[in-house]
Amino acid sequence: MVEHSSFTAGLALILWVPVSYLAYARYRPAKAACLLALGATMLLPERMEFDPPLLPPFNKHTVSASASLLSCLILRRGALRFRPGGIVWTTIALLVIGALGTALTNSNPIFTGGERRPGLTFHDAIGMVVSDTLRVFTPFVLGASLVRTRNDLRFLMRAFAMAGLLYSLLMLVEIRLSPQLHTWVYGFHQHSFAQAMRGEGFRPTVFMQHGLAVALFTVLAIVASTSWARVNPALWRIPSKLVPPYLLTVLILAKSLAATVYAAIFLPLVAFLHPKRQLLVAALLVSFVLAYPLLRLSGSIDTQRILAAVGSFADADRLGSLQFRFANEDILLGIASRRLLFGWGGYGRSRFSTVEKQRVVTDGHWIIVLGSRGLFGYYGGMGLLALPVLFAFARRKLRRDPCDSILLGSIATMLGVIMLDLLPNGMLFDLGYFLAGALLTCCRTLAGAKEGGTRNLAS
Repeated sequence: MVEHSSFTAGLALILWVPVSYLAYARYRPAKAACLLALGATMLLPERMEFDPPLLPPFNKHTVSASASLLSCLILRRGALRFRPGGIVWTTIALLVIGALGTALTNSNPIFTGGERRPGLTFHDAIGMVVSDTLRVFTPFVLGASLVRTRNDLRFLMRAFAMAGLLYSLLMLVEIRLSPQLHTWVYGFHQHSFAQAMRGEGFRPTVFMQHGLAVALFTVLAIVASTSWARVNPALWRIPSKLVPPYLLTVLILAKSLAATVYAAIFLPLVAFLHPKRQLLVAALLVSFVLAYPLLRLSGSIDTQRILAAVGSFADADRLGSLQFRFANEDILLGIASRRLLFGWGGYGRSRFSTVEKQRVVTDGHWIIVLGSRGLFGYYGGMGLLALPVLFAFARRKLRRDPCDSILLGSIATMLGVIMLDLLPNGMLFDLGYFLAGALLTCCRTLAGAKEGGTRNLAS
């Protein structure tokens, strides 16, 4: 079964397996893993998945992660040297226990609005664990196992900056001609075309799930290129200092207000702030995201004040969109609070209000996870993104090469941006797990490294 029928899209997913094999056969493991993680995010089709029996659906995210891990196991098994510490084991325990708890506490079917939602079985618990393995732990383990050295860290950040630079060319095509690349290559548009229209122009979607994902990817590339400019004067024969303002210009043309605000805040932060201060900001961001469900449940966050603040500079459409999100979140929070620890499970059970008798819309990743998997699932998944940032902050005083510190601070900042964006949206968290794994290992392996990194990074 496929979500969207397209021979080209299905072929692209299938061919990614030999592409992954060839990447590991030709390049060193860290380089192959970085290129495959970025390449899959940028190029593979959306809304196309194979749904084999007894397994979770295979789409661009699960295919890319599993193909990369399988190829590494076949060709470079010795490179997978990651030993999970307390951070990883804690999140594994939360997710596994949470999956079992979700299945056990949701065995009953529910009937709302004239529709029946089936109860969960032990098979559903196994499916949740397998899905977590493919979408959460696999990219994390790849990043943690393979991105270990200064050269690996250097390549990751340079590749991210280059990816943003190359992707900006495709973005400019769609800004001018409207989002058509996914249709031209794969035969269908991956999202509502109406959401790509902004005023008299267009918001590019390229090969990602939404224009918001493209905008967030551009913000991450801006952060990566800004940090790279601090340690190396050139990016592929281009003066490094020219890349961040160019990407910011493209982002403004892409007409994504939230992403533009992110860039306006984090570009100067990464450009001028000391890496220890960057780690402090990133730690505060991820801590806020971890606390967000509890703050919303307790009423500590005043959404009316947020709407009033946004209304002072945003247009009516954007303000209406935010009001719609908050209104639906309030309903979803009421549903989630009834099964707060383990959630309601899948099959859309958490999206049906027994009070409102209507189906509600889920946008933010946080409320989707909280409703379906509860606090166990939320803190298991979000914790694996946040804890490497907090670990890096706790080790900020260790002696490191200045250039290593700059690049590690920028990865922590990128994770902070990804997690912050998971509140209103749900984009690129697979890539976030890869970055989180890389950050955790590099914070361990690069502590106490000798100075001279500027010369090495410039080579």
